[in-house]
Amino acid sequence: MTTLTWEDTQALAEQAPSATIISACRQQKAQVVYAEHHTSTTVDSTDLAYPDTRNTLLPASGQFFTEEELTVANSVAVIAPTVQRHLFPDNINSVGETIRNGCRGIACNAPTTIA
Repeated sequence: MTTLTWEDTQALAEQAPSATIISACRQQKAQVVYAEHHTSTTVDSTDLAYPDTRNTLLPASGQFFTEEELTVANSVAVIAPTVQRHLFPDNINSVGETIRNGCRGIACNAPTTIA
């Protein structure tokens, strides 16, 4: 299977003037863990345009990651409500908490802070 690279996405943005929004996204299945709680989910490694391209609402609490976080390659996660319920069943505010993921590739088993 052939996939586009990050550089391909940037070239498309520059060379396709009729495209109004272009976003890169890499999906992986992963087990995410907080304390003794864990769940399987899909992890999307993406860029700042992701919410607009997917017509995704901003998180109910916290924020989507910032350009600065992306530039310095901070490990930041925006978690979906289902993942929130599985990892934080006591309804604690997860913003700023650190989770671990077991996906292969970028940030493998790295602690990730919730934005």
